[in-house]
Amino acid sequence: MRAVAMYDWAPGVKFGERLSTETARRIGASFAQMHLAGYEWAGADHVFTTRTAKDYNICMPALVDFVYDRPDDLRDYPVIATNLDKRLDELAASGKVPLGVCHRDFHPSNVHVADDGVITLLDFDAAGEDFLMQDVKNFVWGNLFYGFGPAYGTAFEEGYQSVRPFTPEEIEAGEIFLMAKALRLVAGMAHSSTAVGRGTLRFRNLDWLGDYIKTRARASGLL
Repeated sequence: MRAVAMYDWAPGVKFGERLSTETARRIGASFAQMHLAGYEWAGADHVFTTRTAKDYNICMPALVDFVYDRPDDLRDYPVIATNLDKRLDELAASGKVPLGVCHRDFHPSNVHVADDGVITLLDFDAAGEDFLMQDVKNFVWGNLFYGFGPAYGTAFEEGYQSVRPFTPEEIEAGEIFLMAKALRLVAGMAHSSTAVGRGTLRFRNLDWLGDYIKTRARASGLL
């Protein structure tokens, strides 16, 4: 009910209906400000963990069942998830890839832009602790998944860095977080299929998602 109320209230239109690199930069800057506000809210003594960053594991049993007739996926997805767990813990332990309070499902449909330019970030039902760069790459990946040009994702990151610059280690881990977003999506899709039926969600992009995930997992040493 809260989410519906927010969509009804939000002024303006979705980002996808008002595409521009300048708007994407402003959204990125607002998103970085949200991350910094999260640190203020959590307090200086709070210790962030990777627990919710790894909640794709909740959906892994459903994903394994979902791809029962795709032997390569059946073999590879559990391996990727196990190795991703380890890599995320390593990144967190380094202290150079920061965790924080994150939206955790930010994509072009979760931002509205009013006629006067006011930006409203929406739909925080998945909010929790995660890597800040994962939050950023969720939007970048979603932008591409929607079929928008990569310039908008680049502008979003430029705007973000005008407020909070990325660490070199965050930049280096960018491909891992893009891969993790795709894995989260397909795992969540499989989990949802337990309610609506597998056939409903066996769409043609399943091959594309698998190739996307595995190509980046191999390049990152996770498969």
